Amino acid sequence: MLTEHYHAMTRNMWPSAPAAMACDSVDALFAWNPQAVDQTLLQRGRAVEERDKLSW
Repeated sequence: MLTEHYHAMTRNMWPSAPAAMACDSVDALFAWNPQAVDQTLLQRGRAVEERDKLSW
């Protein structure tokens, strides 16, 4: 998700943000301790979605 956030800031926004600003934004999000998306996480997310009728 952080790479998508960076890409959105530097490529999809109009006007686009400078790379340094986008990097600062990504660095700030590391405080949330993001987890890598792997097979286990996707399976757990699907189980929660089905169990609790949520959108993953």
